[in-house]
Amino acid sequence: MPALTSFSVNDRESTPAAHLFTPRGKKGESHIFMTSAGVPIGNEKVTVSTRDNGARIRSRVSIAIPVVQTETINGIANPKVVRTAYAVTEYVFDKHSSEQERKNLITMLNGITAADALVDQVLVDAEDLY
Repeated sequence: MPALTSFSVNDRESTPAAHLFTPRGKKGESHIFMTSAGVPIGNEKVTVSTRDNGARIRSRVSIAIPVVQTETINGIANPKVVRTAYAVTEYVFDKHSSEQERKNLITMLNGITAADALVDQVLVDAEDLY
């Protein structure tokens, strides 16, 4: 069983920036990791959970990335979340699956979302397939 620890993930800016996620507790089955944006409403959040129902193992990873802007009303400036991007990935493995089968699926999904031009155009450019 892995210990709760901080982890870092690079974004896809022209000069990639590392986003450090630190453990922030647990809510239900989910472990919560967050960045420190200076303003708590701007913290990026990752949740990780695993559930074993006896026949299958379900693992879920989600991420929420808010965009914060300063809103000024009557001379008072306040940060405000104007939009948030979300992603959820769920992995479902049979209890009899091998470690290699699980590694293969995870690596293949990472490869599809990271390198495949078709999927990249759908996700990044918001295009549909024809």
